[in-house]
Amino acid sequence: MIPSIFNGNPARNDTHEIANYWNFKLSDELNYTFEPHYFIRVNDFNSKNGKSHHWEITNKFSYKIDTHWMPYLELQWLDRWNDYNKGAVSYPRRTAVYLLSHTNKKPGQVLAG
Repeated sequence: MIPSIFNGNPARNDTHEIANYWNFKLSDELNYTFEPHYFIRVNDFNSKNGKSHHWEITNKFSYKIDTHWMPYLELQWLDRWNDYNKGAVSYPRRTAVYLLSHTNKKPGQVLAG
């Protein structure tokens, strides 16, 4: 079943997404990534901000400790949600810290634990 939209005509809630990734090497150890995403709703559908478009922005800082470890911190700005908390406007944010590791393991090599 195809949902009907505000004007009563059947349509799908399709979204176009334009993503950019800009990487900046601040030093040999420190990197910054700016990642803006622009979303465009088609037909009469709107984003949570009440408009036919919205931005979602991610900022990432990564720090190279050595050849095996590069932790990073992401700060993300998501589309706001008007219905949250009985009418109060809320802007969801995400903060994440990840530790990534890789080994110099060769194909077929088993590492002792």
